[in-house]
Amino acid sequence: KEEVEGSVVEFFGKGVEHISCTGMAAICNMSVEMGAVSAIFPYTNRMHDYLVATGRREVADLAEKHKGSLLASDEDAEYDHTVEMVLDNVEAMIAVGGG
Repeated sequence: KEEVEGSVVEFFGKGVEHISCTGMAAICNMSVEMGAVSAIFPYTNRMHDYLVATGRREVADLAEKHKGSLLASDEDAEYDHTVEMVLDNVEAMIAVGGG
Protein backbone atom coordinates (compact mmCIF):
# COMPACT_ATOMS: atom_id res chain seq x y z
CA LYS A 1 0.00 0.00 0.00
CA GLU A 2 1.36 3.38 -1.00
CA GLU A 3 0.61 6.48 1.03
CA VAL A 4 -1.73 8.88 -0.70
CA GLU A 5 -2.94 10.91 2.29
CA GLY A 6 -3.12 14.59 1.43
CA SER A 7 -2.08 13.99 -2.17
CA VAL A 8 -3.69 14.52 -5.54
CA VAL A 9 -3.40 11.19 -7.32
CA GLU A 10 -3.09 11.19 -11.11
CA PHE A 11 -3.39 7.94 -13.01
CA PHE A 12 -1.63 7.75 -16.36
CA GLY A 13 -0.08 5.31 -18.79
CA LYS A 14 -1.13 2.81 -21.42
CA GLY A 15 -3.34 0.89 -19.01
CA VAL A 16 -5.84 3.67 -18.33
CA GLU A 17 -7.32 3.28 -21.82
CA HIS A 18 -8.53 -0.19 -20.82
CA ILE A 19 -10.36 0.84 -17.63
CA SER A 20 -14.11 1.45 -17.89
CA CYS A 21 -15.56 4.79 -16.83
CA THR A 22 -17.30 3.18 -13.88
CA GLY A 23 -14.01 1.50 -12.98
CA MET A 24 -12.23 4.86 -13.05
CA ALA A 25 -14.93 6.35 -10.82
CA ALA A 26 -14.55 3.48 -8.36
CA ILE A 27 -10.75 3.88 -8.32
CA CYS A 28 -11.06 7.63 -7.71
CA ASN A 29 -13.53 6.99 -4.88
CA MET A 30 -11.21 4.45 -3.28
CA SER A 31 -8.28 6.87 -3.56
CA VAL A 32 -10.20 9.51 -1.63
CA GLU A 33 -11.29 6.90 0.93
CA MET A 34 -7.58 6.16 1.44
CA GLY A 35 -6.95 9.84 2.21
CA ALA A 36 -6.18 11.43 -1.15
CA VAL A 37 -7.45 14.97 -1.71
CA SER A 38 -8.64 13.90 -5.15
CA ALA A 39 -7.81 11.50 -7.96
CA ILE A 40 -7.99 12.02 -11.71
CA PHE A 41 -7.61 10.15 -14.97
CA PRO A 42 -6.82 11.65 -18.36
CA TYR A 43 -9.65 11.77 -20.91
CA THR A 44 -9.87 8.48 -22.82
CA ASN A 45 -11.84 6.98 -25.70
CA ARG A 46 -13.79 5.02 -23.08
CA MET A 47 -14.96 8.32 -21.58
CA HIS A 48 -16.03 9.55 -25.02
CA ASP A 49 -18.05 6.38 -25.65
CA TYR A 50 -19.66 6.62 -22.20
CA LEU A 51 -20.68 10.24 -22.72
CA VAL A 52 -22.20 9.45 -26.11
CA ALA A 53 -24.00 6.36 -24.78
CA THR A 54 -25.51 8.39 -21.94
CA GLY A 55 -26.85 11.13 -24.22
CA ARG A 56 -24.09 13.69 -23.75
CA ARG A 57 -22.62 13.87 -27.26
CA GLU A 58 -22.10 17.64 -26.98
CA VAL A 59 -19.91 17.18 -23.91
CA ALA A 60 -18.02 14.35 -25.67
CA ASP A 61 -17.43 16.55 -28.72
CA LEU A 62 -16.14 19.40 -26.53
CA ALA A 63 -13.87 17.01 -24.63
CA GLU A 64 -12.50 15.64 -27.92
CA LYS A 65 -11.44 19.18 -28.88
CA HIS A 66 -9.39 19.50 -25.68
CA LYS A 67 -8.22 15.94 -25.03
CA GLY A 68 -4.64 16.64 -26.09
CA SER A 69 -4.27 19.75 -23.95
CA LEU A 70 -6.63 20.50 -21.06
CA LEU A 71 -7.68 16.89 -20.46
CA ALA A 72 -4.25 15.24 -20.66
CA SER A 73 -1.32 14.81 -18.31
CA ASP A 74 1.32 17.52 -18.57
CA GLU A 75 4.24 16.22 -20.63
CA ASP A 76 6.80 17.76 -18.28
CA ALA A 77 4.97 17.18 -14.99
CA GLU A 78 7.11 16.48 -11.94
CA TYR A 79 5.63 14.16 -9.34
CA ASP A 80 6.55 13.75 -5.69
CA HIS A 81 6.67 10.03 -6.36
CA THR A 82 5.41 7.56 -8.93
CA VAL A 83 3.93 4.14 -8.26
CA GLU A 84 3.89 1.62 -11.07
CA MET A 85 0.98 -0.81 -11.15
CA VAL A 86 0.89 -3.80 -13.47
CA LEU A 87 -2.82 -4.00 -14.27
CA ASP A 88 -2.49 -7.64 -15.34
CA ASN A 89 -1.87 -8.46 -11.67
CA VAL A 90 -4.95 -6.66 -10.31
CA GLU A 91 -7.83 -8.93 -9.34
CA ALA A 92 -11.45 -7.84 -9.01
CA MET A 93 -12.82 -8.13 -5.48
CA ILE A 94 -16.10 -7.44 -3.75
CA ALA A 95 -16.03 -5.75 -0.35
CA VAL A 96 -18.63 -6.93 2.14
CA GLY A 97 -19.42 -5.00 5.28
CA GLY A 98 -18.98 -6.65 8.68
CA GLY A 99 -21.73 -7.91 10.85
